[in-house]
Amino acid sequence: GEESMNSDFEHEFISLLDNRMTRIVEETNIPDGIAITDGLKENIFMSLVCSLSCTPLVIIGPPGSSKTLSINILDDNTNGEESPSEFYRKVSRLSTYHYQCSRTSTSKEVASVFDKAIQRQIKVDADKHRCLVFMDEAGLPEESKESLKVLHYYLEGHMSAKAKVGFVAITNH
Repeated sequence: GEESMNSDFEHEFISLLDNRMTRIVEETNIPDGIAITDGLKENIFMSLVCSLSCTPLVIIGPPGSSKTLSINILDDNTNGEESPSEFYRKVSRLSTYHYQCSRTSTSKEVASVFDKAIQRQIKVDADKHRCLVFMDEAGLPEESKESLKVLHYYLEGHMSAKAKVGFVAITNH
């Protein structure tokens, strides 16, 4: 019946997704001594796909679940024509604009990082080069300061006249 078809489709879809994640990780230069866990595979895959498509991504996970590591590995691999593997030579270069959040982060600081990434994106060929805003420890800023409220402006389509940039935020909670 229909339930069996849904189950078959879901199984095929998950199998296809796992296959693609594995293929990308196989093409990724990962430093010796790093265990290729499911979390690392998922974080590399989703960060790459979302960065290249300018789809905002928030990764939530406990400390030690490869969140920052996955972005650092992508940084090392997404160098356009200078990339270590054939796969990554065909993928747009990623330029990462890192923002380390703290309890005292301000909306002005967050906006400044976005503005730098946007200014750079405007100057490069978007087919060969993508800018990414990476926000580390996005759960740290105090809610009462509303320092992350500025993200609405940059992530909700108010940028129609400006270049689109990728966005990945990571947090423990």
